[in-house]
Amino acid sequence: MSPGDLVLLRPLWLLALLPVAVAAVWVRRRMGSGGWERLVAPPLLHRMRALGLVGAGAAPSLAPFVLAALLALALAGPARLRASATAFAPMDPVVLMLDLSPSVAQGPALADAQAAAALVLQSAQGRPVGLMLYAADAYLASAPTSDAATLESLIAVLDAQTMPVQGSRPTSRWPPRASCSCPSGGAGIRAWAAWT
Repeated sequence: MSPGDLVLLRPLWLLALLPVAVAAVWVRRRMGSGGWERLVAPPLLHRMRALGLVGAGAAPSLAPFVLAALLALALAGPARLRASATAFAPMDPVVLMLDLSPSVAQGPALADAQAAAALVLQSAQGRPVGLMLYAADAYLASAPTSDAATLESLIAVLDAQTMPVQGSRPTSRWPPRASCSCPSGGAGIRAWAAWT
């Protein structure tokens, strides 16, 4: 892995290194023995240390500053680009809603709706797709499934005789009376209607 392969997902976190470095330098200068070595003669300072009146003069611990710097580096989100990595895609179900009222199902508009539905199935890219049909009432023809071939064969055989109740009530399509068994309880469903 070369440095060119490394990508920072949140590079602004690197700005946190500046205050950490300034604080470390400031603490190092302020601490120690409290500045006694500048004011007191060395023999007297040695005697004061022996009596415990002045700190040993050891440098302050830099561990908190090192940890803060490591935290800032970690929050910057170093990552490595991999072409073979699995990408995550939204998998919300898509529900196709087809109008099978007599005005659509008995004319050339049905072929257009079937073609539009086939196009949606092709562009679903593995997302679950369900099918609702409506005329005088709405019906769930297929719960969301990842098997596009099943839906393609179902959509191909739709005709004017498919619906059990003939009629034309576009208001029956939403809210649908047929319940859709989706894992998320219906949240995130994308509904595409094909009608003329």
